[in-house]
Amino acid sequence: MPESLAIIVLTHNEAENLPRCLKSIAEFGEIIVVDSGSNDGTQEIANNSAIQNAGDSIAGFYCCWKTMLDQRWLRRSDSFPKWQLRIVRRGRANFIDSGHGQKEGSVEGELGYVREPYLHYALSKGWEAWWAKHNQYSDEEAADRLSRSASLGELFSKDPSRRNRALKPILSRIPGWPLLRFLHMYILKGGFLEGREGFAYCASMGWYEYLIRAKMRDLRTNQ
Repeated sequence: MPESLAIIVLTHNEAENLPRCLKSIAEFGEIIVVDSGSNDGTQEIANNSAIQNAGDSIAGFYCCWKTMLDQRWLRRSDSFPKWQLRIVRRGRANFIDSGHGQKEGSVEGELGYVREPYLHYALSKGWEAWWAKHNQYSDEEAADRLSRSASLGELFSKDPSRRNRALKPILSRIPGWPLLRFLHMYILKGGFLEGREGFAYCASMGWYEYLIRAKMRDLRTNQ
């Protein structure tokens, strides 16, 4: 295994899942756990180390993932592959808060792609935790989409993640967008071919868009 590849694990109250995660990547020489104030023992489990040996020309790598639900890969429902900058060389890139998640700001150097996807168990803590988390995400997304206007540069970017960020404020204003989001995922993308798991995931993402729309209306009313 190349020693120049460091693994960065983002955590918040992941004591239940972190041991299995660390075990699965134990062969890597450099593991960094970045914790966001956990209070369930996550910090005690984590064993942080420093990034070393990152190549001079590469600032980071995009990664893709397989969204899993009840051991089923939702390839169609979640539009695999989607890419996100996940591995960066310290000091060569920075991130900016952008609704649910972040976007890369300035990047010094080239960006590569890790072609092997990782498994994303979005519902490892159950539906109740997923709904609670996305209720919080919808607060952040609503505020972000209202504050931004579409950038032509991002709309026509070669980077699909940048195009997606630019489209969100536009799509959110289309009448019936939550239903259209469900139909796009379930019918056009083929989520119906992925059984009850596909239906549950597509319906939940439509519900998530409805929450964002409702909170955008609240924010506009209170301005």
